[in-house]
Amino acid sequence: MKNEDPMPTSTGPIPAAKGAAAQSATAIGAGLLTLLVLVSAMPPLGTAAYLAGLPLAAEDLGISTGAAQLTLTVYIIGMAVGQLVIGPLSDRLGRRVPLLVGIGAFVVFSAAIAFSPNLEVMLLLRLLQGASASAGMVLGRAIVHDLVQGDRAARALNMINAAILIVPALAPMLGSAVLAVADWRAIFLVLAALGAAIGVWSAIRIPETQ
Repeated sequence: MKNEDPMPTSTGPIPAAKGAAAQSATAIGAGLLTLLVLVSAMPPLGTAAYLAGLPLAAEDLGISTGAAQLTLTVYIIGMAVGQLVIGPLSDRLGRRVPLLVGIGAFVVFSAAIAFSPNLEVMLLLRLLQGASASAGMVLGRAIVHDLVQGDRAARALNMINAAILIVPALAPMLGSAVLAVADWRAIFLVLAALGAAIGVWSAIRIPETQ
């Protein structure tokens, strides 16, 4: 009876695709996920935290409340336009640099809004603030997809989506707390400080994932 050759065993490296899949299964932890949730929650925070100070901003700038509401509209327009740009850009340059640049720009524009002399300047700054904030909305999800798949990705995205829904409900409380001790301009300084903290954490913790 002819002996059959035993099944070959491989001691070489794991194929690249399988190695990547194995790595991605454990590439995201609670700390990184928490950071991605915060990054993704920055855009709605930039709108909702300011709502409590809207009437005071209108009075301070000498405009109607209706005119002041344009600062909300242009922020949303900025986010929409920013998403159209940041997605394709991150596909070419990677996730990390566009994200950090977006967060840095958000910090700068938020701080600048606190010193707006009139409505026109504030509208421009709010447009740019919204565009920069879109980096967190787009890339927070993109990084999840880069790192994990299947059920892990679904659970992570569910947490991000929940945060995006909860932030608009809680952020006005932050604005009201700031108004209890300062004027409406301080809200944007607080947003800048929060953005800076998230930016530093992101620079330390978020790897290049593309």
